Amino acid sequence: MRKLLACWFLAGLGAALFAAAPPIGTLQFGQLPPAVQKAVQMQAANGKVGEITRDDDNGSVNYVVEITKGAQTRDYTFDEAGGLVGLEMALRELPLEVQKTIQTQAAQGTIESVEKSIDGAAVSYDVDWKSKDGKDHSFSVLENGKLNSVDLSLDETPPTVKGTIGHQLGTDQLISISKTMEDDGVYYDVTFVSNGVERDFSVAENGQMDSRQVLMEELPPSVQTTIDRTVGQGKVVRIDQIYEKRKGGPPFEIESVVNGKPYFFLVGQKGAFLGTD
Repeated sequence: MRKLLACWFLAGLGAALFAAAPPIGTLQFGQLPPAVQKAVQMQAANGKVGEITRDDDNGSVNYVVEITKGAQTRDYTFDEAGGLVGLEMALRELPLEVQKTIQTQAAQGTIESVEKSIDGAAVSYDVDWKSKDGKDHSFSVLENGKLNSVDLSLDETPPTVKGTIGHQLGTDQLISISKTMEDDGVYYDVTFVSNGVERDFSVAENGQMDSRQVLMEELPPSVQTTIDRTVGQGKVVRIDQIYEKRKGGPPFEIESVVNGKPYFFLVGQKGAFLGTD
């Protein structure tokens, strides 16, 4: 998705060329939303803009922009509102504690890339590296140097977790497994493809299901009605079934954008609005 050079942009060109939502894939600067154009101009300053790519990850749209300043070229990732959510970095630019964790985790392997991931006030560093046997690996480190997550194969998971993953997958295609260390425990986040659609679920360390992403059309009609009424003219970003013990069964957590702001809420199995999360 990188290394095709595009032209240097002209301010104001976007409004003339961009009327509908831009397609997934490589774009010209004029196809970016105005807020993203402004953010790119600010980050580029006296630099040069290269390839621009639009990514859609389960309804969450980001724009990856290649910017060259002097002899250095790196990728910047922006959300739809123009917020900087990712930045490609060199190892020497990272906090010392983060560098130490990366060097320890990658051992004798080769670091392929490091991206600073920005989620509000939370910052982490996503690392792709290659071991001596040529296999690709990845992990994530928090700003304090604590290991946040590590990608694993199915055989590297505990037996109880492996059994749950196998049961949940059935005949679906496994894409990846990430072991995540949270404050309340360890979880295994599984990405898979079902009927051509990529989604995910999470398993606790004891092998119990924690959550599973579901699609709107899979929900009971009463639940769909409550979601539509709550979101209104807003946008549903994703829906997860939360495997917690509640009267009436596991609720659904809805991540949405209402009036331009993130809005999370819960809906019961029979369509009852259970409040914000």
